[in-house]
Amino acid sequence: MQRESTVPDHCSTFALSDSNEKLWQQEYKHHHNDKCERCELMNETFSAIELCISKIGDSALRELLSHRLKHHVRIIGEWKAHQLRLVHQDHARTELLQQLDEETVFLYIDWAMKWLPVRYREAQRDFFAKRGLSWHVSYVIRKAPIDQSLQSSLSPSELPSFSQLTTSQKSDVSKSEQLSSSPASAPAPQTPYQHKTFVHVFDQCVQNGKTVLSILHHVLLRLKEEFPGIKYAHIRADNAGCYHGAEVLLSTSTLYKATGIWIKSMDFCDPQGGKGPCDRMTAVIKCLIRCFINQKNICTTAVEFCKAASYTKGLEIHACTIDVQNVEKIEWTGISSFHNIQYTSDEVRVWRSWKIGEGKTFKWSKIPALKSINVLKSIFTPSQKCLWILESKTNGRLDS
Repeated sequence: MQRESTVPDHCSTFALSDSNEKLWQQEYKHHHNDKCERCELMNETFSAIELCISKIGDSALRELLSHRLKHHVRIIGEWKAHQLRLVHQDHARTELLQQLDEETVFLYIDWAMKWLPVRYREAQRDFFAKRGLSWHVSYVIRKAPIDQSLQSSLSPSELPSFSQLTTSQKSDVSKSEQLSSSPASAPAPQTPYQHKTFVHVFDQCVQNGKTVLSILHHVLLRLKEEFPGIKYAHIRADNAGCYHGAEVLLSTSTLYKATGIWIKSMDFCDPQGGKGPCDRMTAVIKCLIRCFINQKNICTTAVEFCKAASYTKGLEIHACTIDVQNVEKIEWTGISSFHNIQYTSDEVRVWRSWKIGEGKTFKWSKIPALKSINVLKSIFTPSQKCLWILESKTNGRLDS
């Protein structure tokens, strides 16, 4: 699959141009007369199966098999379209990482699956009717300054002590640390990148846009405190409703006034687009929490969760509560079709697919804006100093 190809099924510019909206149509100068042998082989296979079905004498069986064939052909076609959208949307990630500078950060955000409270030993009756802990993962990537790229990496002397762990547990921790520091996909291998993970744990919260906005507000404030030179941010998320809603997408100016960091863009990957760095860090944190529980500890509250996960490299974790004061609801017509949003001081430009067409523009004066953000309070955070992890220069990969 390519941005431009003479095979129509492989040309994302041709396939993703919207036939009903001119601002989401991209002009191309090449023809689409070529064919892909493998794609044609699949169509020939479908035709051969259809011919075999047509020769069946039993009309009821013939009709049943014909219906199943059409159903599976449609599903395979949808899968091909999904793969094309997935590859095309990933260009947003790679291009923004290439353009990253010392004033800009790149954020992946995602909710992890709820953590069920666990004790070292518990009766079977205690397993039922558990209320899970909600925790949100924000994976931040920045370009390391040249004069600090070597100083920011973690040295062995700075690692936490695991003297209380058994030999097998130390082995598990070592494997998990290798995962957490494994290089993440990058377009420019020579560029030194750093990453850091922010996790917010709640005993109880609603996973909606207002909660996500409070978390973003807290993360941007923490980044601004640590690096006052950071001025811009790019955000990438999945298509969950708590991210792809008007409350989050139209909060740029409010966040800027509160944090001093302007969100330049928000991009959404195609649903079921595979695992990303947030999922990888989630696996690492869970592994370390299980090691903590195996030392005859418990993990049943947000504070205990933070203590258990505090050994994770490059992790800043907070047990949080949110004062729900803002119940304002806003709407943005057509928001479900906006998968790439770019913000300037004058307008908002949106695309259905990454840079296909000029994009629709909306003046800030013509769209609603969120007026206030619910305040997130950090009630506990481990005392260990959290350092940024320097990405490997040899591989130079930043996870998708």
